[in-house]
Amino acid sequence: MKRFIIAALGMLLSFAAAAENRSLLVVSEVIQIKAQPAKIWNFVKPFASLKEWHPLFSGSEIVSGRDGQLGAIRLLTIKDGPSFTEELLAVNESAMAFTYSVIESPLPIDRYLSTMSVKSDGQGGSIVTCLTSTSPMVSPSNGKTPVIIWNSSTPSA
Repeated sequence: MKRFIIAALGMLLSFAAAAENRSLLVVSEVIQIKAQPAKIWNFVKPFASLKEWHPLFSGSEIVSGRDGQLGAIRLLTIKDGPSFTEELLAVNESAMAFTYSVIESPLPIDRYLSTMSVKSDGQGGSIVTCLTSTSPMVSPSNGKTPVIIWNSSTPSA
């Protein structure tokens, strides 16, 4: 049922972007890790743990709700960069997956939805997938979608 909800959310986002004549950007990142899926899942599933395993982030804290509970909101801070907030929308323990959305961001994006999942690779290791969709916002001044280039050396606002 939760897979259906996640798929339905993705479809709604794509229809909303199309209705506004905006592009929907979908990115999938897949990595293989030589560790048991349960070990990887227990490492990545805490919503406030991103700074512990993702080198881009210097801060990750729950600012509303409880970690792992639907509706929890985390504040993320990029090293030497901006901060933004995300909301936990779904957690499926048996499928080792969670879905979240960006609710506040200094970047010109909206409709950001991402699902991270951990599965067995059949050889004692794990396949970690992060599937993200977002819609770049159109500049009101010229009606064009901006090109976003950001890296750790980009000065913060």
